[in-house]
Amino acid sequence: MNQIPRKTLYLLVVFVIVVGLTAFVVWKGFLSDSDSEKLNLEGARVMEISLDLSLLESDKVKELKLFEKLPKLDKDHKRNNPFSSYQTSQTSTTTPE
Repeated sequence: MNQIPRKTLYLLVVFVIVVGLTAFVVWKGFLSDSDSEKLNLEGARVMEISLDLSLLESDKVKELKLFEKLPKLDKDHKRNNPFSSYQTSQTSTTTPE
C-alpha cells in the first residue's frame, strides 16, 4: 500500500477543518431559527424628523448667483501624454492633427 505523503496529509486535515468550520458558521448563523436573537423593536422610541426649509426663502439665499460657465479650452492645452512629467511635456513638440 502506498502511504500519503505527510505534507499532503496535513493539507487534507487543514482543508477538512476549514470546511467544517465554514459549514458550522453557515448553519449557526443563517439556518438556525432561534427566536432569542431576533431584533425586538417594541420598546424603541420613534422620533419625528422635521426640516426647516424657510432658510431657502431668505434674502441671503436669493442673492446667491450661479457659477459662470467655463470657457472651452483650445486644443493647444491638451498634452500628448497625460502621464509624463510637465518638464518633458513642455519640451516635446505637438504634432498637428
